Order: sequence, then C-alpha cells, then structure tokens
Amino acid sequence: MTSQSAKLYYNRLITEGENISFNEHRQLPPFYDRIKYKRGQSFFREYFTSICLNYIVGLAMGLSDPKLNFILRHTNNSSKPKTAYKRYYLVVKHLLIWMEEDFESSTVWKSLKVVQSKHAKANKSTKMINQRDLGLATMGFLCPILVNLEIFGMASAKTEDLEAFLHMWRNLSYVMGTDDSFNPCTTESVDVVSSISREIALHCAGYISKNMWEYHSMLDAFCRGFSILFPIPNEKVMVQYCLKNIVHNCDHNFNCQMDYTLSQQISLKRMEVIGYIQKFKIVRLLCNTFGRWFVEMKMIFNKL
Repeated sequence: MTSQSAKLYYNRLITEGENISFNEHRQLPPFYDRIKYKRGQSFFREYFTSICLNYIVGLAMGLSDPKLNFILRHTNNSSKPKTAYKRYYLVVKHLLIWMEEDFESSTVWKSLKVVQSKHAKANKSTKMINQRDLGLATMGFLCPILVNLEIFGMASAKTEDLEAFLHMWRNLSYVMGTDDSFNPCTTESVDVVSSISREIALHCAGYISKNMWEYHSMLDAFCRGFSILFPIPNEKVMVQYCLKNIVHNCDHNFNCQMDYTLSQQISLKRMEVIGYIQKFKIVRLLCNTFGRWFVEMKMIFNKL
C-alpha cells in the first residue's frame, strides 16, 4: 500500500503539480510542532556529515530534471564554477540557519524571506515555478538518505528521529510555498516518504541516463565551484555515485556501469567510505566537529 501511495503521489505531483503555482506562506505552519522540530534539528547535528553529503548527492541528482535545470540556468547563477559557488555558498548559509536556529526566531524568518523573494523573482522571470518543482526540490534534501541509509552510515537511526527530520522539512517546504497536498513530507511517515524517494530517484535516473549536456555542464560547474567549501569529487564520479548507491538501490536492473579511471575509482570509494563510517559514533563526533569547523572556516575565508 505504501508503494502504491508513493506512485499516486508522484504521478499527481508531476501532472497536477505542473498546473498549480507556488504560494507564499509567511506564517508558522498550522501543523508546526516545536518539540518535534527541535528533535529534527538535534538529528541534523548528530548526523551533520552524513546529511551534508546527502544534500550534495540530492542536488547532483536534482540537476538532472530538465525543468529544474532550465530554471537554474535561466537565472544565470549556476552555470559556471564561480557563479555556482556563490549560489551554493548562500544555500549552505541558509541551510545552517534553518537547521540550527529556533524556527520561530527572527533570524530564521529573515533567512526564509530572502529565499522566498529569490523564488518569487525567478518565477517572475520564468513564470515556471510550481508545486511540481517545489515537491521535487524538497525531495532533493531527503531522497538519498531515505533510499540508502546504510551508505550514509545512518542505518541505526531511530524512526522517531527520522520522522522529526521529515517534520522539519515539511515545515520548511510549506513556508517555501509547497501546498500540504503536494508536500512529500505531509505524512511524516518514514515508510511513505522512503517509497516516494524511490520514485523520485528513478525519475532522476531516467534523465541522467540520457546524458544531456545541460545536466553534465551544470553538475560540472557545481562540483568545481562547491569543492571550495566541501571536498567533493568531479562530475563523472558524482554521477557514478548517484547511479551505484542511490538508483541501483531502487532498481537492481538499472545499468550503472561506467568507464572511469583508477583515480576516479579511488575518489568514488573514498566518498562511499566517508559516508559509511558515520555509523560509528566516535567517527561521527570527529567528522562532525572537524567538518563543521572546516566549512565555517572556508565560508569565512571565501566570503562573498
């Protein structure tokens, strides 16, 4: 039943969601639960490295969607390493505020309003942003870990913590303009959203397999630009990681074979190991402490 519900949601998102514009919600969501939201934030801090890696992989997959790719290219802020760095520097800055500050604070709402205004500006120039796009974008922050918790070292994560994380993203997605009927996190059920994640992963896989230059050029700009903040591999390794560890986990018949060099194989394995060893608490503590410090220092010395 969960799989069937996920397919129904996906089909509705892609078809009906295309015809419904996004809404500007400028107040606390009616379903907001302060305690649950804070638990979601605690979960983020516990698995900081894993979730950051998940966000990177989710973006790498999301860029494959032709429409999302077009919207980002149309704003002319992501197609080159330098402009991609500027865009994703700000994305990281906002994410850290949402993940760690009190959701009811002026700091968070100031940040949310900045992002809302950017969405409104992009929509005004493209007249394209709708519920479909917001639903897919939300899943970009959730899809990889929910498809393969193990590769991110999160197999032992408590269901209640994952549900709290989904609650957090349900609220953030709602404020960004997603109607609750199109919000993939509405149920706050790990099983349901995991099934939706599989549908979204296969959606992206279909486009990745088409080898479109728009996708590879945008992903290359992202990898080269974002590597200033976070040590991520090149575009070809990132594609292989997504296919091998996310898509193949949804469909074992999907052809994930690619030709790549020894150095690329090593880079792929290193990325997999970094995620997998997060299952050890002491490793998480060390990686989270050093990783957070590393990102903060990089943001200070590479400030826009």
